[in-house]
Order: sequence, then C-alpha cells, then structure tokens
Amino acid sequence: MISLLRLLPGRLKVLLRRQKFFLTCFLALFLYILLQSQYLPVQQVDNASKSNSTIATDGENLLAPHSVERISYPAIDATLDQIYPPIADPKIMYRHNREALRDYLLCSETGNCSENQKKIVLLGSFQLRLAMQEKFVGGEAVWVNSTRDALLANGYTVLYTAHEKDDMDEVLKIYQHFPDAVKLVMVETMQLDLCTSAGNCLQSAQSPKGIPLWKIVVFHLWHGSRHPYGSKFTLSIEPLNDNYYLGVSRSLAPDDV
Repeated sequence: MISLLRLLPGRLKVLLRRQKFFLTCFLALFLYILLQSQYLPVQQVDNASKSNSTIATDGENLLAPHSVERISYPAIDATLDQIYPPIADPKIMYRHNREALRDYLLCSETGNCSENQKKIVLLGSFQLRLAMQEKFVGGEAVWVNSTRDALLANGYTVLYTAHEKDDMDEVLKIYQHFPDAVKLVMVETMQLDLCTSAGNCLQSAQSPKGIPLWKIVVFHLWHGSRHPYGSKFTLSIEPLNDNYYLGVSRSLAPDDV
C-alpha cells in the first residue's frame, strides 16, 4: 500500500489519507454506539422528578449535586408528592426541598445513605429566604446562609421550612412526618415564641406529636439568652457572651447566594 502511494500524485495522496482518517473515526463512533446500546442498563426516568430537578433549566447552581435523571420509585414519589406536591414554577427553596427529601427517601429505601444523610435538619429561619430568594445580604442573612452551607457540606439532609411564611406551621408538618429523623430545628426567636404560644407546636402531655423543645435552637444576633433552656440553645454570631457560638464561615457577595 505504501509503495502504491508513492506512485500517486501528491494531492491524491492527501485525499486518500484524509479518507482513511474519516473512515477510522466513523468506525470508532459506530463501535461506541453499539457498545452503549448493548451493555448499558436501561433506566426508567421519572419525568415529574426530572422537571422538578434542582438542576435548573436557567443554569442556576443550587449547590446540591443532584442528578437530572432518576429511577422511578412509585411509593417514594407518592410520599414526596404528599409532602411537597409538584407546583408550577417552584422557587429555589421549594425545588431544593423536593430533591433533598427524595434523596433522603431513596437512600433510606435502598440502604445506601451517605454519612449524616439520614439526619434531617429543619432550617426554619426566614433570613434564609431573604438570602436565597431575595438576594438580601444583611448580617443575619449571611450568618444563616453560612450555617446552611456548613450543614450541606457535612452531608446533612437540610429542609427549608420558611420558604413562604415565617410561622412554625411548615416546621411542625415536616417534623411530624419524620420525628425520629429530625435531629435539629433551627429557627428565629420570633418563631420559637410563636411555637411556645401555640397549643400544639411543642411536645407536651397534651400534644405528644409536637416538637421536643430540646431539639430546637434559635438564632440570636444580640446579647442574652432567648431560649427557655438557656444560653446553650441560643446561637450567637460572636463569642461575646454565654450563648452557643456559631460563627460565619464565608464571605457572601450579593450575587453569590
């Protein structure tokens, strides 16, 4: 073959070499497609879950590394839809909750949860809504958002329970679905006051399905304890008092939320 190429004109040699290159590429592509179709398992994709994925179509990065395509588990999806029904044009916090809860339910079912994933933290501060959905960068919002980042980085299942309102209704609803899995409830002092004054929010003899007070901690930017159990259940942004010091782990730019 090489001796024949030497006898051909130069332009014809180049043409033959190009044809050989393209033919090689075509054969490689054909073999790759054949192998993909022959040996990769076919998965049933849940279209509803796909449309509500935290990988947003507008390119938003929601920090949580969720997959777009999901295998369908009817029982899990039914539970998910009961707690967080699919809605048109969901906001970022609602989309995160659907994905995080589905991951929790799925790993609990299949037994492959990562470390801390089966521990649910209810992050109920309305400051987080201001940070994530309204791009507010005040001190309290930066503090709560920093706490959210730390929880996610350590693999906890974090559910946002103040994505629409500032009361404790959402917190109580989610807690009653997963009372054993919820390890911590983080809210503002105003929200704890609402819970304390409500008849069914805190666990008691009259309200056995309420939230145990010892599972609740409060964000408090100022001095003094704001929790019935004292300073160790009151979070402080600075180590200037007896409250539990929970500092800020990041500097937040206005468009970095």
